Amino acid sequence: FEAVAVAAVLALLRRLGRPTTRVVAYAWHPLALWEVAGNGHVDAAMTALMMLGVWLYASGRTLVAGAVAAIGALLKPFALLVLPAFWRPWNGGLPLVVLGVIALAYAPFLSVGTGVLGFLPGYAGEERLDSGSGFWILAVLRWLAGAPILPTAAYLLACFAALAALALRAGFRRDRPLAVTVADINALLLAFIVLLSPDYPWYFLMLVPFVALTGSWPAWAMTAGAVILYDPPLFDPEARIQVRDTVLYLAAAAALLAAAGRARRSRPVLHGASA
Repeated sequence: FEAVAVAAVLALLRRLGRPTTRVVAYAWHPLALWEVAGNGHVDAAMTALMMLGVWLYASGRTLVAGAVAAIGALLKPFALLVLPAFWRPWNGGLPLVVLGVIALAYAPFLSVGTGVLGFLPGYAGEERLDSGSGFWILAVLRWLAGAPILPTAAYLLACFAALAALALRAGFRRDRPLAVTVADINALLLAFIVLLSPDYPWYFLMLVPFVALTGSWPAWAMTAGAVILYDPPLFDPEARIQVRDTVLYLAAAAALLAAAGRARRSRPVLHGASA
Protein backbone atom coordinates (compact mmCIF):
# COMPACT_ATOMS: atom_id res chain seq x y z
CA PHE A 1 0.00 0.00 0.00
CA GLU A 2 2.86 2.38 0.69
CA ALA A 3 4.27 1.60 -2.75
CA VAL A 4 0.88 2.44 -4.29
CA ALA A 5 0.70 5.73 -2.39
CA VAL A 6 4.24 6.73 -3.39
CA ALA A 7 3.59 5.79 -7.04
CA ALA A 8 0.37 7.82 -7.06
CA VAL A 9 2.08 10.87 -5.55
CA LEU A 10 4.92 10.60 -8.09
CA ALA A 11 2.46 10.37 -11.01
CA LEU A 12 0.45 13.33 -9.70
CA LEU A 13 3.59 15.43 -9.24
CA ARG A 14 4.48 14.78 -12.89
CA ARG A 15 0.99 15.80 -14.01
CA LEU A 16 1.22 18.95 -11.88
CA GLY A 17 4.59 19.79 -13.41
CA ARG A 18 6.27 19.83 -10.01
CA PRO A 19 9.62 18.24 -9.04
CA THR A 20 9.19 14.53 -8.40
CA THR A 21 11.77 14.79 -5.61
CA ARG A 22 8.96 16.30 -3.52
CA VAL A 23 7.70 12.74 -3.01
CA VAL A 24 10.13 12.49 -0.08
CA ALA A 25 7.81 14.83 1.82
CA TYR A 26 5.55 11.77 2.00
CA ALA A 27 8.00 8.87 1.89
CA TRP A 28 10.30 10.31 4.59
CA HIS A 29 7.63 12.01 6.67
CA PRO A 30 7.75 10.94 10.36
CA LEU A 31 4.03 10.04 10.35
CA ALA A 32 4.48 7.65 7.43
CA LEU A 33 7.48 6.07 9.13
CA TRP A 34 5.91 5.76 12.58
CA GLU A 35 2.29 5.07 11.80
CA VAL A 36 2.74 2.80 8.79
CA ALA A 37 6.10 1.09 9.12
CA GLY A 38 6.07 1.29 12.91
CA ASN A 39 2.43 0.78 13.89
CA GLY A 40 0.81 -0.76 10.80
CA HIS A 41 -2.37 1.31 10.92
CA VAL A 42 -5.10 0.63 8.36
CA ASP A 43 -4.93 4.33 7.46
CA ALA A 44 -2.05 3.35 5.16
CA ALA A 45 -4.42 1.28 3.01
CA MET A 46 -7.11 3.97 3.06
CA THR A 47 -4.59 6.68 2.10
CA ALA A 48 -3.17 4.57 -0.74
CA LEU A 49 -6.61 3.92 -2.24
CA MET A 50 -7.58 7.56 -1.77
CA MET A 51 -4.49 8.74 -3.66
CA LEU A 52 -4.94 6.07 -6.33
CA GLY A 53 -8.45 7.47 -6.79
CA VAL A 54 -7.07 11.00 -7.20
CA TRP A 55 -4.60 9.76 -9.84
CA LEU A 56 -7.37 7.90 -11.71
CA TYR A 57 -9.47 11.05 -11.65
CA ALA A 58 -6.54 13.07 -13.01
CA SER A 59 -6.24 10.45 -15.78
CA GLY A 60 -9.86 11.02 -16.83
CA ARG A 61 -11.33 7.86 -15.30
CA THR A 62 -13.73 9.49 -12.88
CA LEU A 63 -16.08 6.54 -12.26
CA VAL A 64 -13.20 4.14 -11.62
CA ALA A 65 -11.70 6.77 -9.31
CA GLY A 66 -14.97 6.92 -7.38
CA ALA A 67 -15.09 3.13 -7.08
CA VAL A 68 -11.51 2.99 -5.73
CA ALA A 69 -12.20 5.82 -3.27
CA ALA A 70 -15.33 3.96 -2.11
CA ILE A 71 -13.24 0.85 -1.38
CA GLY A 72 -10.87 3.07 0.60
CA ALA A 73 -13.84 4.47 2.50
CA LEU A 74 -14.89 0.94 3.48
CA LEU A 75 -11.51 0.61 5.17
CA LYS A 76 -11.95 4.04 6.80
CA PRO A 77 -14.73 6.44 5.79
CA PHE A 78 -12.49 9.53 5.56
CA ALA A 79 -11.66 8.60 1.96
CA LEU A 80 -15.13 9.88 1.00
CA LEU A 81 -13.78 13.42 1.42
CA VAL A 82 -12.13 13.24 -2.03
CA LEU A 83 -15.42 12.58 -3.83
CA PRO A 84 -16.80 16.16 -3.98
CA ALA A 85 -13.77 17.17 -6.08
CA PHE A 86 -14.52 14.30 -8.52
CA TRP A 87 -18.19 15.14 -8.98
CA ARG A 88 -19.69 17.15 -11.83
CA PRO A 89 -22.95 19.06 -11.20
CA TRP A 90 -26.09 16.96 -11.66
CA ASN A 91 -24.16 13.92 -12.86
CA GLY A 92 -25.59 10.94 -11.03
CA GLY A 93 -23.07 8.41 -12.31
CA LEU A 94 -20.46 8.93 -9.61
CA PRO A 95 -22.87 8.67 -6.62
CA LEU A 96 -24.42 5.53 -8.13
CA VAL A 97 -21.02 3.89 -8.59
CA VAL A 98 -19.98 4.74 -5.01
CA LEU A 99 -23.24 3.43 -3.55
CA GLY A 100 -23.04 0.33 -5.75
CA VAL A 101 -19.52 -0.52 -4.61
CA ILE A 102 -20.50 -0.08 -0.96
CA ALA A 103 -23.63 -2.22 -1.40
CA LEU A 104 -21.70 -4.94 -3.22
CA ALA A 105 -19.04 -5.06 -0.53
CA TYR A 106 -21.67 -5.14 2.22
CA ALA A 107 -23.77 -7.88 0.58
CA PRO A 108 -21.77 -10.84 2.03
CA PHE A 109 -22.44 -9.48 5.53
CA LEU A 110 -26.22 -9.01 5.27
CA SER A 111 -26.85 -11.68 7.91
CA VAL A 112 -24.79 -9.67 10.41
CA GLY A 113 -27.02 -6.62 10.02
CA THR A 114 -25.83 -3.52 11.83
CA GLY A 115 -23.33 -5.70 13.67
CA VAL A 116 -21.02 -5.10 10.72
CA LEU A 117 -20.30 -1.70 12.28
CA GLY A 118 -18.57 -3.42 15.19
CA PHE A 119 -17.44 -1.02 17.91
CA LEU A 120 -18.19 2.10 15.85
CA PRO A 121 -21.33 3.07 17.84
CA GLY A 122 -19.37 2.82 21.11
CA TYR A 123 -16.49 4.84 19.70
CA ALA A 124 -18.37 8.12 20.14
CA GLY A 125 -18.64 7.53 23.88
CA GLU A 126 -15.09 6.30 24.35
CA GLU A 127 -13.66 9.34 22.52
CA ARG A 128 -15.99 11.81 24.33
CA LEU A 129 -17.62 12.82 21.07
CA ASP A 130 -21.18 12.33 22.30
CA SER A 131 -20.60 14.81 25.13
CA GLY A 132 -18.66 17.19 22.90
CA SER A 133 -15.60 17.27 25.17
CA GLY A 134 -13.57 15.42 22.53
CA PHE A 135 -13.89 18.25 20.00
CA TRP A 136 -11.13 20.82 20.45
CA ILE A 137 -13.07 23.89 19.30
CA LEU A 138 -16.13 23.04 21.38
CA ALA A 139 -14.08 22.07 24.43
CA VAL A 140 -12.10 25.32 24.33
CA LEU A 141 -15.26 27.41 23.94
CA ARG A 142 -16.81 25.70 26.95
CA TRP A 143 -13.60 26.05 28.94
CA LEU A 144 -13.40 29.79 28.21
CA ALA A 145 -17.06 30.31 29.07
CA GLY A 146 -16.92 28.09 32.14
CA ALA A 147 -20.12 26.37 31.02
CA PRO A 148 -21.46 24.19 28.16
CA ILE A 149 -22.59 27.17 26.08
CA LEU A 150 -23.09 25.24 22.84
CA PRO A 151 -24.87 21.88 22.56
CA THR A 152 -22.94 19.11 20.87
CA ALA A 153 -25.67 18.70 18.25
CA ALA A 154 -25.37 22.39 17.29
CA TYR A 155 -21.60 22.05 16.95
CA LEU A 156 -21.97 18.98 14.74
CA LEU A 157 -24.50 20.83 12.60
CA ALA A 158 -22.05 23.73 12.18
CA CYS A 159 -19.29 21.26 11.25
CA PHE A 160 -21.53 19.64 8.66
CA ALA A 161 -22.40 23.05 7.21
CA ALA A 162 -18.73 24.05 6.96
CA LEU A 163 -17.72 20.80 5.27
CA ALA A 164 -20.75 20.96 2.97
CA ALA A 165 -19.76 24.48 1.89
CA LEU A 166 -16.24 23.30 1.00
CA ALA A 167 -17.64 20.23 -0.78
CA LEU A 168 -20.09 22.33 -2.82
CA ARG A 169 -17.33 24.77 -3.76
CA ALA A 170 -15.23 21.87 -5.05
CA GLY A 171 -18.14 20.13 -6.78
CA PHE A 172 -19.49 23.20 -8.58
CA ARG A 173 -16.22 24.59 -9.89
CA ARG A 174 -16.35 25.22 -13.63
CA ASP A 175 -12.63 25.54 -14.25
CA ARG A 176 -10.84 22.55 -12.70
CA PRO A 177 -7.11 22.34 -13.34
CA LEU A 178 -5.58 19.49 -11.38
CA ALA A 179 -3.78 21.88 -9.02
CA VAL A 180 -7.13 23.40 -7.98
CA THR A 181 -8.71 19.97 -7.47
CA VAL A 182 -5.80 18.85 -5.29
CA ALA A 183 -6.01 22.10 -3.30
CA ASP A 184 -9.77 21.59 -2.79
CA ILE A 185 -9.21 18.09 -1.43
CA ASN A 186 -6.44 19.37 0.84
CA ALA A 187 -8.79 22.06 2.19
CA LEU A 188 -11.52 19.49 2.90
CA LEU A 189 -9.11 17.19 4.74
CA LEU A 190 -7.65 20.07 6.78
CA ALA A 191 -11.10 21.34 7.79
CA PHE A 192 -12.25 17.84 8.72
CA ILE A 193 -9.21 17.21 10.91
CA VAL A 194 -9.53 20.56 12.71
CA LEU A 195 -13.25 20.09 13.33
CA LEU A 196 -12.86 16.47 14.46
CA SER A 197 -9.59 17.14 16.38
CA PRO A 198 -8.64 13.47 16.79
CA ASP A 199 -6.38 12.39 19.63
CA TYR A 200 -4.37 10.02 17.46
CA PRO A 201 -1.52 10.94 15.08
CA TRP A 202 -2.44 8.30 12.50
CA TYR A 203 -5.63 10.21 11.65
CA PHE A 204 -3.37 12.89 10.17
CA LEU A 205 -1.69 10.44 7.78
CA MET A 206 -4.18 11.14 4.98
CA LEU A 207 -2.89 14.74 4.87
CA VAL A 208 0.75 13.79 4.27
CA PRO A 209 0.51 13.12 0.47
CA PHE A 210 -0.89 16.64 0.08
CA VAL A 211 2.15 18.06 1.82
CA ALA A 212 4.14 16.70 -1.12
CA LEU A 213 1.59 17.73 -3.74
CA THR A 214 0.70 21.23 -2.52
CA GLY A 215 3.45 22.27 -0.12
CA SER A 216 0.56 23.48 2.08
CA TRP A 217 1.98 25.21 5.16
CA PRO A 218 -1.00 24.30 7.38
CA ALA A 219 -0.69 20.65 6.28
CA TRP A 220 3.02 20.76 7.12
CA ALA A 221 2.27 22.25 10.55
CA MET A 222 -0.47 19.76 11.37
CA THR A 223 1.28 16.61 10.17
CA ALA A 224 4.66 17.48 11.69
CA GLY A 225 3.02 18.87 14.84
CA ALA A 226 0.97 15.70 15.31
CA VAL A 227 3.97 14.32 17.22
CA ILE A 228 2.60 16.25 20.20
CA LEU A 229 -0.33 13.81 20.28
CA TYR A 230 1.96 11.09 21.60
CA ASP A 231 1.09 12.47 25.04
CA PRO A 232 4.42 13.62 26.43
CA PRO A 233 4.36 13.83 30.24
CA LEU A 234 4.53 17.63 29.96
CA PHE A 235 0.72 17.78 29.83
CA ASP A 236 -1.69 16.93 32.61
CA PRO A 237 -4.37 14.51 31.36
CA GLU A 238 -7.14 16.94 32.27
CA ALA A 239 -5.53 19.79 30.31
CA ARG A 240 -4.62 17.86 27.17
CA ILE A 241 -7.31 19.18 24.88
CA GLN A 242 -6.93 22.78 26.12
CA VAL A 243 -3.12 22.85 26.07
CA ARG A 244 -1.79 20.17 23.74
CA ASP A 245 -4.40 20.49 21.02
CA THR A 246 -4.37 24.28 21.24
CA VAL A 247 -0.61 24.30 20.55
CA LEU A 248 -1.14 22.08 17.49
CA TYR A 249 -4.07 23.94 15.94
CA LEU A 250 -2.78 27.42 16.68
CA ALA A 251 0.45 26.44 14.92
CA ALA A 252 -1.65 25.38 11.92
CA ALA A 253 -3.57 28.68 12.06
CA ALA A 254 -0.30 30.61 12.17
CA ALA A 255 0.95 28.64 9.16
CA LEU A 256 -2.28 29.45 7.30
CA LEU A 257 -1.94 33.17 8.01
CA ALA A 258 1.73 33.14 6.99
CA ALA A 259 0.90 31.36 3.72
CA ALA A 260 -1.93 33.83 3.01
CA GLY A 261 0.41 36.76 3.65
CA ARG A 262 3.05 35.32 1.36
CA ALA A 263 0.49 34.74 -1.40
CA ARG A 264 -0.76 38.32 -1.06
CA ARG A 265 2.75 39.73 -1.32
CA SER A 266 3.52 37.65 -4.40
CA ARG A 267 0.51 38.91 -6.37
CA PRO A 268 1.29 41.40 -9.14
CA VAL A 269 0.42 45.00 -8.28
CA LEU A 270 -2.31 46.45 -10.50
CA HIS A 271 -2.53 50.16 -11.26
CA GLY A 272 -5.38 52.32 -12.47
CA ALA A 273 -9.09 52.45 -11.77
CA SER A 274 -9.66 48.78 -12.61
CA ALA A 275 -7.35 47.75 -9.77
